Amino acid sequence: MEAWQIYKILTGDETHEGSVFPDGESMRCLWKMLQLASNRSANQGSPELPSPRHLLRETLHWWRLVRQRRDTRRFTRGLVGLAGNESHRLLLHCFNLHQDLAGTLVALHVLRMEFNIYPTENDAARLRRQIAWVSLHDETDSARRQFSLSDNNAKNMARLKYTYKRIRDRKFKELCAWGGMGFPMTEADAGDFELEVISEFVRVILLGSHEPEVVELMIQDAQQAIGVERLPTGDVSAFDLTGQNW
Repeated sequence: MEAWQIYKILTGDETHEGSVFPDGESMRCLWKMLQLASNRSANQGSPELPSPRHLLRETLHWWRLVRQRRDTRRFTRGLVGLAGNESHRLLLHCFNLHQDLAGTLVALHVLRMEFNIYPTENDAARLRRQIAWVSLHDETDSARRQFSLSDNNAKNMARLKYTYKRIRDRKFKELCAWGGMGFPMTEADAGDFELEVISEFVRVILLGSHEPEVVELMIQDAQQAIGVERLPTGDVSAFDLTGQNW
């Protein structure tokens, strides 16, 4: 909370003498502080802390300003997660801790479109663990710990992996049939394909407890909060998936 307050004081009014333009290390620090704070469930939803959606909106606004500067490299230095291979997981972990599945989906598309960062199979596995954890959101910490060590958790993870694999296999067959991509895939093509699989998988999971219109409204709400209302979030909608047997 203190880090967020300092950030707002230093950057709140660009016309004020002494205000500063943050660099990449400052933005990464904010995400790290949010991650640490979000590890305590009591902090989640606090009006004194930004939500992951709010902080991603702030980061995106900062990123677009940085790209307009002549000294872009000086200000992006230190943003080792949003400009590297591994550190974007810090951002995704914050969404996971807040159990924001719709927000996670939108964040993955933001990373792809704005930062040219593609999801990996490891990211998909982490997402499945998030979903398994969210399914216990009404349980006590003790129940969660017991579940994580139980056979039920392994069975739940196996079901989620099976569903994900079915979606992935089907979409790959469709891709081959359409001839829409060269083989072997480039790194970018593989990343885009994985993102489409994740996008459909998230909708399938949300459809397990919500009507199609509610699922799409949840995703639209996340887009609006992050400030990317027109950002595409997958090649199928929840309405397209209604009636399919998963």
